[in-house]
Amino acid sequence: VMENKRLETSENTGLIAISKTLARAKDGMSMQERKLASIYLSKLEWKNLNNNLEIWVEKSEIVRLLGSKMDSTDWSPYLRNLAQNMVRHSELHFDGEDGEWDDMPLFARRKSTKNMLMIKIYDDAAKLLQGLECDYITLFLSDILNFTPNIDGTRAYRLYEYLRLHSDTRIINTRIISTKEFKELFDIPKDGQGSYMHFDQKKEKYIFDRTNFEKRVLEPILDMVGECNHVVLHNYGT
Repeated sequence: VMENKRLETSENTGLIAISKTLARAKDGMSMQERKLASIYLSKLEWKNLNNNLEIWVEKSEIVRLLGSKMDSTDWSPYLRNLAQNMVRHSELHFDGEDGEWDDMPLFARRKSTKNMLMIKIYDDAAKLLQGLECDYITLFLSDILNFTPNIDGTRAYRLYEYLRLHSDTRIINTRIISTKEFKELFDIPKDGQGSYMHFDQKKEKYIFDRTNFEKRVLEPILDMVGECNHVVLHNYGT
């Protein structure tokens, strides 16, 4: 099991706030698309009820924050493709009971000038991002930007968001997470042939391999989350 402790500070540079409803929603964004989304969400004054939902950011700032070394002549096509995919994959899926559900986009539009890129937040989604007084979580842009643009980074973000969702930002928090909870959080199936499984000749089937799971799945994720501001992870064994 793992223990997490988190302490909020007054350092709010690049602070993002989203409602807990939004944090629980499912979307299809890749890690790189989520980084772009986070850059824009960090520009909102989340306690303000009337933000301009058309957010303009310098392309040079976006490329710098994403850590790209590409030539400036490649910025426009790269960002256009990334923004298109981000908007397309930002559709939110809210599941209720008795067959109730609600789907809507997080972002509605994108537009570019020579040096600027605009992303517009969908009007109905704005209530999940502004005028927040309670039932919200805070995330640090600098933490999100450090996650790698692959499956490990995506899973690290899920864990990071999960910790924030289950914490009280006013105090030090302790959270124990079991292997079962990790597997559910990362959508890892009970059966499969991933690096966390090995084939048992006697049983003639793949079985869960805890050692491989910790080494190949958990370790890369925990290394990233452990680098986040104000996060401390401790391994308390099996």
